Amino acid sequence: MSIEPAAHLQLENVRKTYGSSTAVESVSLNVREGEFVSFLGPSGSGKTTTLQMIAGFVQPDSGVIRLAGKDLTTVAPYKRNIGVVFQSYALFPHMTVAENVAFPLKMRKFPASEVRRKVGLALEQVHLDQCADRKPDALSGGQQQRVALARAFVFEPKLLLMDEPLGALDKKLRESLQIEIMRLTRELGITVIYVTHDQDEALAMSDRIAIYNRGGIEQMGNSRELYEKPESMFVATFMGDSNVFRGPVTGHGLSGAIETAAGILRTPDSPARLSARASDGCLVVRPEKMHVRSPNLGEDSVYATVTNVVYLGSTQRLLAEVPGHGEIMIKQSADNVDSVLRPGSPITVSWNPVDAVLVPGSDAVNAPSTERLAV
Repeated sequence: MSIEPAAHLQLENVRKTYGSSTAVESVSLNVREGEFVSFLGPSGSGKTTTLQMIAGFVQPDSGVIRLAGKDLTTVAPYKRNIGVVFQSYALFPHMTVAENVAFPLKMRKFPASEVRRKVGLALEQVHLDQCADRKPDALSGGQQQRVALARAFVFEPKLLLMDEPLGALDKKLRESLQIEIMRLTRELGITVIYVTHDQDEALAMSDRIAIYNRGGIEQMGNSRELYEKPESMFVATFMGDSNVFRGPVTGHGLSGAIETAAGILRTPDSPARLSARASDGCLVVRPEKMHVRSPNLGEDSVYATVTNVVYLGSTQRLLAEVPGHGEIMIKQSADNVDSVLRPGSPITVSWNPVDAVLVPGSDAVNAPSTERLAV
């Protein structure tokens, strides 16, 4: 029998309100040492407030925060041994790169020789050892963010908090720094809490992701679990593109099904687990799981008419209208594209029922306004 490793960071029923508004509602969380956990959610969902309470910048109304077994709930921020990286680099403009990185060490009264050694090593690790004597205004945005990262880990914190650290950078630089941050934190074995609203960033970087909604964690898991097995409409629509078919939950032989405007569509499991929460269900099918072809044995299908064709290089995106239902999206590899398809073309769209996910229909009202495709 495997033994679950002890939690390095623990949050127990942490809550924060501002007047009559609840920012965080009873959040509990365990993070293992060396784990990279992202807080993902829309603006105002509570993720940044949770990070600020872990850092000590905001005092929770109730609950407990522990790090390495020590209760930090009322400990001052500067005594928590936590590194923090913000979206704004917060570098001292009058200091050199080396002096900025050395600042937390000097505040902790490290010997001068140790400061020089640690600063030199940190700058090597972020590939900025040639920039030690430069001022921040002589650096690019990506270089400044690497300085901020070096400053945050140079004193070997027990935890590194990162609040939208790449939000001000362009797409190509963001992707480059994502790889750098993953490499560096894994090499150093740093435990990371990373706040972002970017789904792709969270999917690419995280060991686990906590999906925030309305002040709480809606679901937590690794990237594959959240994308392929969402437990609510909010998670299903927030984590990537989704085709959603709604209707009453029913039975279909030994499996479950829902009765939709597009027909009876099968689900990969029994509807029994939903019966206590909702009589209606939402069947979620990812666009890349759909195929434009006659269905094979055991597949479900709907008839549709192409409304738009978008070529994206390696992939092609089709939008199609299903009679009585609405628009759906299909993503295809460019190698499998039917060049004859154009707006107005009739098609049959099929998929394997095991690639669909059934979630409670009552959750549809909580789907995020940022969902990429609501059908």
